[in-house]
Amino acid sequence: MRLVQSFAFAAVLLLSSALSAAAHSAREDIEAALVKFMDAFNSGNAAAVGQMYTDDAALLPPDGKRVDDRKGVEEFWQGAIKAGMKNLTLKALEVEGSGNLVLYCQRCRVAGRWGPANRAV
Repeated sequence: MRLVQSFAFAAVLLLSSALSAAAHSAREDIEAALVKFMDAFNSGNAAAVGQMYTDDAALLPPDGKRVDDRKGVEEFWQGAIKAGMKNLTLKALEVEGSGNLVLYCQRCRVAGRWGPANRAV
């Protein structure tokens, strides 16, 4: 089993629940969402991962085809789980937000059968 140092994927993740108002910053909201994502993924619950995306979400995996809509994204993550991807850790590096839109850059580490990859997120 190899640890992929910086398995990065480009995704615009629009959370299905709106970013919380006033008290929390965009960074806090993203970090909370990443914890929820990691918990769902690491427990093998692709359905819960899929629920974090909007119906019209788009996932852009590195060197892969665009994956559209919530069901497609759920199937993508289910495939990753079945392929042996596990022990996912995500860390928000940069977060910028305006209104209900947030763009962020993250670092992703996973264990699995992949060769080493170092990519900018």
